[in-house]
Amino acid sequence: MNIETKINDLHEIAARINLMCEHLRLPKVEYRLVEIAGNGEFDGEMVWMGTRYPVLFKANCSALTIDQIVNRNKERGRIFFCTPYITPSLAELMVRNDCPYADLAGNLFIRNGDTVVLVRNQKKPQSIERKYTRGRAWTPTGLKVLFLLLTEDGALDWPYRKIAEYSGVSLGSVRYVMADLKNSAFIVEVNGQNRWSNKSVAIADWGIAYKDKLLPAMDRRFYDGNIPKEWWRFRLAVSGETAIQELALLKSRRFLAYKHGNINICIAQNRWQESDEGNIEIRQAFWSECRMFAERVPWLLVYADLLAEDDPRCNEAALEIYHRYLEERS
Repeated sequence: MNIETKINDLHEIAARINLMCEHLRLPKVEYRLVEIAGNGEFDGEMVWMGTRYPVLFKANCSALTIDQIVNRNKERGRIFFCTPYITPSLAELMVRNDCPYADLAGNLFIRNGDTVVLVRNQKKPQSIERKYTRGRAWTPTGLKVLFLLLTEDGALDWPYRKIAEYSGVSLGSVRYVMADLKNSAFIVEVNGQNRWSNKSVAIADWGIAYKDKLLPAMDRRFYDGNIPKEWWRFRLAVSGETAIQELALLKSRRFLAYKHGNINICIAQNRWQESDEGNIEIRQAFWSECRMFAERVPWLLVYADLLAEDDPRCNEAALEIYHRYLEERS
């Protein structure tokens, strides 16, 4: 995003905070566009009731973002986090860890001594989606390509035709997505080979975009019935809460799996009945049948499905999955 957009959004957020403070008859905040310590780490500072907060603005907000902010606050003092929109579950994590935040939707948490201002569950404005539209790599089709590139070793240097075959998209789409990733410097060429410049950012951004762009377009069916003990026999690959049961990160009675093809035998043997409130969810796989996952989908999708639940417990479990299986090791 450009600097002008960021500055305008920060001023709008400060104005929204002051409207709330005025309503509550509290002192207003003062936003200053300055570089703290001259290192450009922050995007200014907020002053409220005599306390100065370095301001950090991020165009995208994920559980990983919150985790980094919480750890930074423990080490170096509280910052004021600003973003276009923060989901209710991520907001709860911020409040739980006493991390001030505000967004363009009007969600807000700030504390000074015994004075607390908390506004939550404000809906995401459609104007935010329009303002922060990204390139071809972040469309539903682009996210399918990215899923392959992020989960298949060596796929960055595959022929485009093979990438198209394995991700289930057209050859032309692959060309557009790869060009976008290179133009935005997600992929760089080193000694004639493609490499991620910052894979961790790509993973975090994919997890956010998955919920907003790819998940809503999926064919999803819900059932009541018995959870199969050997689901892999029916070409099902589990994800989300189901995929982490053996890790003891959280307990869940839900069953979430992705399928390829017909699963009528599974439905009959386990006496499934379609129900909007069912605890069993089956989704049509969005990747090609060239890729068959035994028992569980890749950890990237497990991570994204946990984030998509908008539940603080699932968000915390997603962070654990990220640190165990997705974080790049130096």
